Amino acid sequence: MSDTEEKNIVVNRGIPLGNPYGSGGGLRPSRDGWSIGWGGGRGGEGGRAGTLSGSKRRRLRIRDKRRRAQEARQRAEAARAKAAAELQAQKEAHQQSISDAEARVRAQAHAEAEQEARREAQAQAAMAAANARAEQERQAAAHRQALESLPLAQATRKRELDLQHDHNVAALPVSLMSELGEDSSLYDAQRQQPLNAILEHKARINYLIAQKKAASESNRQSSHAFTGGDPLQITSEHYGAILQSRSVSAEQAFQTHQAWSLAYEQALEADLHAKAVTQLLDKSAALSEHYAEQAWKTRNSVANDETLVLKHATEASRLWSMVAGPNAPTQNFPNAAETAKAIAQKLFTRQAAKALGAVFTATRFTLSNRVG
Repeated sequence: MSDTEEKNIVVNRGIPLGNPYGSGGGLRPSRDGWSIGWGGGRGGEGGRAGTLSGSKRRRLRIRDKRRRAQEARQRAEAARAKAAAELQAQKEAHQQSISDAEARVRAQAHAEAEQEARREAQAQAAMAAANARAEQERQAAAHRQALESLPLAQATRKRELDLQHDHNVAALPVSLMSELGEDSSLYDAQRQQPLNAILEHKARINYLIAQKKAASESNRQSSHAFTGGDPLQITSEHYGAILQSRSVSAEQAFQTHQAWSLAYEQALEADLHAKAVTQLLDKSAALSEHYAEQAWKTRNSVANDETLVLKHATEASRLWSMVAGPNAPTQNFPNAAETAKAIAQKLFTRQAAKALGAVFTATRFTLSNRVG
């Protein structure tokens, strides 16, 4: 209670109950159990001793009214506060119930979501496992089909490559002549050829032989890398065993087939180059023989020409003796006639030898053309 509030004190001891305001020796107690009085008739305000005056009673009534109003306000305030507290408690309880309900809903939704996620994950795992099994079965079936079909493809491819190789071997002489840029006249033993031209052509052949040998060895090594041996010796049974040992899928089987095809083709190329080397060696040997024949003919021709010159000179001297007659006995010093005769003999012999040589050369050329 604050200092400004009115304090009401009721004294009810010693006051008769019949006179609440002091008359008759006492006051009646107030409604709240308090009463004020003066006993014994000793002194007092107003009329009789022990009684309250009218103004005092009014003040007391006013105070009592104020007190009751204050109490009523306090009770009303307490009731409002209690009601507000109860309302707030109800609101909080309602809000808490809502929060609890929402939490339960969220928890239930989360649990359902987790359960749904687990079911979905299980379904996806089952589907993935089923797809994996299906894929494995598909790959296994494709592998089996490849193992069945590729041997047939191998046989077909082998026939194609063999036919192409046979065609290339048959056309090898023409292709080598094209590579060398030669014609058949270089190997005509009845025809005179310049020795330098024969040597140059032989050098080109030897260079091409070196190239073909290198290409043959390179292809041979590449082809042997497939199995370590000659692919031309691989049988169909060996090919099937290679497919099974080197593949677990259809893709690997096809890769193995392609590797075999390449190795087989390289082996045929190596064989073709080797055959080309053999033919080129034969050409080189033929050119060597041709060169030797041409060189021998050239040397014999030079020797024959020297013999013919001597023979022509002898024939010219004999012809001069028939034209000029026998020689007169020589003196110590020849005269003018003898000197002129000697000069004429030299000129005649030279011209006759030239004429005889020209006739012989023409005759030999005619005979050689007839023989050729």
